[in-house]
Amino acid sequence: MRYVAAYILSVLGGKANPTADDIKTILGSVAVDVDEDRLMFVIRQLKGKNIAELIEEGAERLVTATLQGHTTPIQHVVVDGNKKENNGEVTPEDDDDINEAFFADIFG
Repeated sequence: MRYVAAYILSVLGGKANPTADDIKTILGSVAVDVDEDRLMFVIRQLKGKNIAELIEEGAERLVTATLQGHTTPIQHVVVDGNKKENNGEVTPEDDDDINEAFFADIFG
């Protein structure tokens, strides 16, 4: 999600199609390491697309997915109200699962 956030910040800053260097500059300013493969994946997926439309579409899909009973690990903790084996904390593995589901839903 850090790459998507940096991409959106760059678009909000006036870049219609941010480059890898633009995103690296943003992430580097807060000492975040960059995984080149993930960065290029995000750039390929977002290049030339209207960010506002993608956010709106993603928000609609989140509502639809929640209404259909599909939830992410985070939602299970919140909805169930029970502490899981990891005491309700989101692990890096949970974050990866959430990221994969996010991109699968938005980009098909």
